[in-house]
Amino acid sequence: MSRANANTAKELDTDRWTTVRINDQAYIAPAKWNEVSAEQLAVWQRICERNISGEQALMIAAIHFYKISKKLFFSLNSAQKIQLIDTLTFLGEGNKLTKWLIPEITSRFKKHIGPTSGLGTSTIKEFRASELYYNAYQATKGEAAEAALDMLIATLYRPKGKVHPDNDPREVLTELGVQKRAPVMARLNETTRKMILFNYEGCRAHVVGKYPTIFISGSGTGSNSLNDMEGVIKVVAGGKFGSFNETATTPLYLFLDHLSDEIKALENLKNSRK
Repeated sequence: MSRANANTAKELDTDRWTTVRINDQAYIAPAKWNEVSAEQLAVWQRICERNISGEQALMIAAIHFYKISKKLFFSLNSAQKIQLIDTLTFLGEGNKLTKWLIPEITSRFKKHIGPTSGLGTSTIKEFRASELYYNAYQATKGEAAEAALDMLIATLYRPKGKVHPDNDPREVLTELGVQKRAPVMARLNETTRKMILFNYEGCRAHVVGKYPTIFISGSGTGSNSLNDMEGVIKVVAGGKFGSFNETATTPLYLFLDHLSDEIKALENLKNSRK
């Protein structure tokens, strides 16, 4: 029986693209992170690698995002330039990207499928593994960090499976499968790797922000993270989700909703006894 993904990411709210008119010509650009395209994210990643000021970065982004020629942009007066740049300030206000921008990647003629927006089709097991590799990436440098990133991407991207539990087309996550795919992910171009990392960071921030009673600030290497959720899965196992292995394959949001409710119930019980 398929289990519903309760309360998955509600990131796809009403579009509110920014439209400006210059010389009677309309130019459109995203007004928030979830309207940014994969191409635009790649451009922004390359801009951020340059040793330039934030204002210069947004100026270059405005030219690319609005698809305005450099000649036209620099013909605008200072006030008009500032107005354009101000519409893209969300780029520097934190990573809130939960829309998954690279749904699949192909390497050596083999397709690997990524998660859905907000990690909506992920299980608590996948999130646990992803967090372990993400925290390892954050805690190390050089080759060790790149190896951890390979494992993170190999966790997120998997071949199509024979069965599709909970509407996830990817094959079941296994440690051996991750290890086999890691060298494949290491061959991806650097821009793609950084885009996937950025996308994951936006999604994990959404998850962490949604469940503040579970993810307590300062509890791990990454911001608001748990070093290893295996202990949490063990605590929940044996109840409504079944054994440890069955609980581990519970959809991420369904698991976290249940755990959040249990924590709130315990807190209410404690408060009633005071």
